[in-house]
Amino acid sequence: MQCVLVHADGRVTPRRLWQRDAHTCLGGAVALVGAVDEERAFAVALRQEEEATRLLAVNGACTDPARFHVLPVRGPVLFVGTDADGAETDLDVASLSARLGLTPRPEAAHAPSAPVRTERAPASCPGRDATTPRT
Repeated sequence: MQCVLVHADGRVTPRRLWQRDAHTCLGGAVALVGAVDEERAFAVALRQEEEATRLLAVNGACTDPARFHVLPVRGPVLFVGTDADGAETDLDVASLSARLGLTPRPEAAHAPSAPVRTERAPASCPGRDATTPRT
């Protein structure tokens, strides 16, 4: 399914993966942190109570208390689309980005504004490699 990864520095990256693979893409245990109802999208992030997550930058796109019940949200956030029955559906990257006040842009064209760590990405997370920044 077409998901949308929103990095803490504002980068928007489309990802093709299933809901069940969110933890491999984000790099650890995940939790529901909010939703964008107008897009039928729920948001998951690394568990915010984990010590390592507390060191990550606050995600500036995920600060609206009407949409996010865990604040502040730190690190990357993966948005996954659902239909009325809860089945996975593709998200419209441009539409979701607009709702969050972001402009999709290629990852390579945007230099991170904060220090980032790199890690070896799992093979199940398309688009991430060993040098992809982890925000």
